[in-house]
Amino acid sequence: QGTELPEEMEYSKVLPLVEHLRAQAAPLLGIELSDQPRVGFLAAPAAYATSAGGAVSAGDTDLLSRISTPGRIHHALTGTGSIALACAARVEGSVAWRCVPGARQAALAGGAPLRIGHPGGVIEVRADVVRDAEHGWRAVGAGFERTARYLMRGDVFVPTAERAP
Repeated sequence: QGTELPEEMEYSKVLPLVEHLRAQAAPLLGIELSDQPRVGFLAAPAAYATSAGGAVSAGDTDLLSRISTPGRIHHALTGTGSIALACAARVEGSVAWRCVPGARQAALAGGAPLRIGHPGGVIEVRADVVRDAEHGWRAVGAGFERTARYLMRGDVFVPTAERAP
């Protein structure tokens, strides 16, 4: 469905398929099989709950994605995965492009960012992809801003002037 959280996905059932796909893709990409390549699971927009319990409406996303990481589904969406997905969503006829609703396909063609729904929320990713007769489809640029999250939480005790060293 695409709305599943990582802990809800029965990864052990799809692991053999994921490993098969990775083994086939690595030589096609010209890379050694390591923790790369990753496998993405894509779906059309739908309402879902984030890992933190927040609500995301279908209209807030252009497509949904879950991505593999060694032995599990990633808790959010990898930066490299989001860039690759944003580029793929601009290639007419690709699986990613077909997941994006028609009105948003036109917006993406006009330069709008791709809004990817993932377990941690929504990330907006820009990609500049062009097509020419000599090279076919190629990415010429892409980028995103990271979402903020707490890295730590705690208390700081500041001594009064008379107790300061």
